[in-house]
Amino acid sequence: MVQYDATIIQKFVDKLYAEARFIVLKYGFAGGLLGFAGGWLASYSFITHGRGPDSSAELYVGIGVGLGLALGGGFVGYERGFKLRLAAQQALCQARTLAVLEQIRDAPGPSVLLGQIRDQLIRTNVNADGRR
Repeated sequence: MVQYDATIIQKFVDKLYAEARFIVLKYGFAGGLLGFAGGWLASYSFITHGRGPDSSAELYVGIGVGLGLALGGGFVGYERGFKLRLAAQQALCQARTLAVLEQIRDAPGPSVLLGQIRDQLIRTNVNADGRR
């Protein structure tokens, strides 16, 4: 029979968070590459359609489109990564719930707990109605 192991859940959560961070970088980088290529093509079309060669315009268009798509790719990556971070938090919540349930299972019964509370009240000299 398979036994519960909290370290496996922690490793899973660590991998999900690492993958979420990597997705943001990957999408931002891919967006930047596509943007710089698109910017270069756009500036090249300016040259071929009679605008004439202007290297500063090519550079600015390429950089602007590249940065814009890199930023957009980063946002898309962040949203995709959010789903992974959410799954990691769900796994942590499940592990914590199981730990609390194990503590409850191993705790003494209600009569023992009530006796301990009564003894504590007696030691602090508090009556049952809450007065000292």
